[in-house]
Amino acid sequence: MTKIIITLKGFKIMASINTDSSKGKAIISCLPIISKINTWGDELYFPFNLNTQIESPVNAVNLGDIAYSYYWKALCIFYGKTPYSGTYEIIPNGPVEVVGKLEENPFILKKLLSGYLKEKKRRVFNRIPIFMRFVETIKIEKAC
Repeated sequence: MTKIIITLKGFKIMASINTDSSKGKAIISCLPIISKINTWGDELYFPFNLNTQIESPVNAVNLGDIAYSYYWKALCIFYGKTPYSGTYEIIPNGPVEVVGKLEENPFILKKLLSGYLKEKKRRVFNRIPIFMRFVETIKIEKAC
């Protein structure tokens, strides 16, 4: 496991990436990553293309999981339920490969990203390049 720091809205959140998997090694080799984010329910995701198929696909994840979606070419962080989730499980929008885990309480992301208007603004402004200053970004880097 390699420790990483996720910075979002000025807050630093500790996480770890499983470097025993090829996806984990590829993610670590791409650090630091800075990207615009979007949300889908309580899933944070951003574009990240590894150009490789998923080796161990799962259709349900745990709270705080970090996963790679080959179909959406995105890295996803699950801090709650998605629109597809049932009562007891978190269902991503398609199969994903879990590559890491948040080491801190995932509800900090819910607190940072909550609000209907914030989500609407993120969805609109992520698609309009002229409004980049309003778009929330994420930075992921190796912990020292």
